[in-house]
Formats: sequence, C-alpha cells, structure tokens
Amino acid sequence: MKKSKLIILSLLAVAVMATATACGGKKNEISKPPVTTSAETAASTANEETEAVEENDADDTIISSDSKESGQMTGTLEENKGFMFLIISDEDKESYAFSIDDESALAGFKEGDKITVSYEGGDPADHDTDCIVTNIEKAK
Repeated sequence: MKKSKLIILSLLAVAVMATATACGGKKNEISKPPVTTSAETAASTANEETEAVEENDADDTIISSDSKESGQMTGTLEENKGFMFLIISDEDKESYAFSIDDESALAGFKEGDKITVSYEGGDPADHDTDCIVTNIEKAK
C-alpha cells in the first residue's frame, strides 16, 4: 500500500512538473551585451577594424562592413511624447516615430513646427530600433 501511494505521488509530481515546464516559453527580451574587459575590447576592436574594410573584386571599390546608414528627414512635428516624437514627412506625408534619450532635445519645439531630424544607424521607415537621432533643428 505504501509503495503504491509513493508511485502515485511520484507520477503526480512528474505530471505537475511537465505541465509547468510545457507552459513556459521564451520571452522576447532584449539581451544586454556581455561585459568585457578593456583588453578584450581592444582585441575585438583591432579584429573588427581589420575585417571592416573589404575589397569588392567586381568594381574595385572599398566597402566598409560597419558603415551606418544616416540621413535627414524634414517634416512637421506631430506629437511629442518626451521619450519619442512623431513627425509627418514633407516628402511622402507619412508619419515617422523617433526615439530620443534626452527629452530636452525637443525643448523649444511645439506640435506643428517644421523640423529637420538628423539620424544614423538605421532607417526610420523600417521602424528600426537602431536608428539614433543625432540632431533636431528648425527647418529652413
């Protein structure tokens, strides 16, 4: 009788654990880059610099593999949320969202103002999270 109770409890415990682990899944979390020492950083930077310039045999042009896309967009400030803002592009009349780290970057601008946004690292049309705002100024 004791053995049968033990077996039943063991099976029940395994079933509960299987159910609990089956419901778990991967969360969509942004992983943080690993912390490296200055020696590792220097070594990896040297390796990246040597691999960064590749020569294209087809037309003998040099291509940098770590080049970042940059550009400017002029439009009307639609909404300022502090940590991000929306502008309506003068070019295609579409709304684009930009994230900013420094909320004071939009100080002095109000909704409806014409502004020029300089950015690098991505394309705002693709909702690229790597797109970094480098400058905001009144449009001329």
